[in-house]
Amino acid sequence: MARIKASEGLGLKWIIHAPNVHMGGGKTLLHTLLKALDQFPDQDVIVHVDKRCPLINLGPHIKIVQVPATICSRLLVEWSLKNLVNPEDKVLCFGSLPPLFSLKAQVYLYFHNRYLIDLNQSLSKFSFKTKFRIFGERIWFKRFTKNNIQILVQTPSMQKVMDSFWNQNRKVEIIPFSDSPTKSEKRYEMKYDFIYVASGEEHKNHRSLIEAWILLASENLFPHLCLTLTPTIKNGSDKLIE
Repeated sequence: MARIKASEGLGLKWIIHAPNVHMGGGKTLLHTLLKALDQFPDQDVIVHVDKRCPLINLGPHIKIVQVPATICSRLLVEWSLKNLVNPEDKVLCFGSLPPLFSLKAQVYLYFHNRYLIDLNQSLSKFSFKTKFRIFGERIWFKRFTKNNIQILVQTPSMQKVMDSFWNQNRKVEIIPFSDSPTKSEKRYEMKYDFIYVASGEEHKNHRSLIEAWILLASENLFPHLCLTLTPTIKNGSDKLIE
């Protein structure tokens, strides 16, 4: 926590609060966000991130605070966040969960975990440990998402689910997440009709997607599909590859 203290007194700063992000799409989006913030050396940024998340090279204006994956460490960083924030600061909660304690600063919650709000989503493919965590995070999200927290989502479909969850009693803003190419980057011709970018866990439903493509083929329809897989994930990609 020494790096948190070192930032005190700097004035306006952005705090990216993501102590539960370390893999999958969350990690990819976080890295993209940090690379973009790296282009603004005059802006002080503090990042709370899971210790298991791979680090990338960033400028000295971005301070990384690694949080061990323990309940005690998670609670400690929540308390540290409360004491760190000044009224003029901006806090972006990037792991779909709000701060545990009320903050004096403007808080934005970037939400992308549908399992926390859509009770129709089956949890049968998850382990008992993961189910227990999701149940706990559902309570966390419902209990601590205060009215002054601005909720941001990526898509209209997620906004619709969020509106249903809150009975349309709060504003949910759509801000698509994209890594826009620079002018110097090469543009490629489209090779595929559809692309599904996801890690290889079973709940990503790669198998259902492939079964749908088999049905299309039976109707003499052959759209091109590109999938991404993570072979190292247990009981996920390995089974699909087999």
